[in-house]
Amino acid sequence: MPRPKTAFRGFLERYPSDALTLDAREVPALASLYGQGRYREAADAFLTHYKTYPSSRKVPDSLLKLAASLAALGETSTACATYGKLMSDYPDASAAVRQRAVADQKKYGCLIAASAGAPIDAAELFASLAPFRNLGIAVSGGADSVALMWLLARWQRERPDRLRASP
Repeated sequence: MPRPKTAFRGFLERYPSDALTLDAREVPALASLYGQGRYREAADAFLTHYKTYPSSRKVPDSLLKLAASLAALGETSTACATYGKLMSDYPDASAAVRQRAVADQKKYGCLIAASAGAPIDAAELFASLAPFRNLGIAVSGGADSVALMWLLARWQRERPDRLRASP
């Protein structure tokens, strides 16, 4: 029985144009740059992968790692825009990718935080939630819950075709 590395290399050699071969060659190599802390090289490589292979099933992963690389370089506004693109352009990305993107958006301050007295744009505030098909909200009746319900009601008025409120 061939060893896993030998079998893997054999697959890559036999099927060089297969989409799985592309994913098998490109994405792990790119991720290793990120894992080694070579964030600039990783960001460049993930961007190139995204532009060169736009139909690859690994594009959401590439955008996620591109955004993480940019954030690690301190380019948070570009990272936030990349997370936003991932969430809006790839609503069918895996749950793991979407969850990591949302967590990173919070970590890097991508999600809008309203300053005291400033008007709140509910659509902008909840933009990162738009790709999700279902969203359950539980409230306790406390002050934070009342504020959340008020914001969600405002968002629902702005998007009546996409959001339904139920008691």
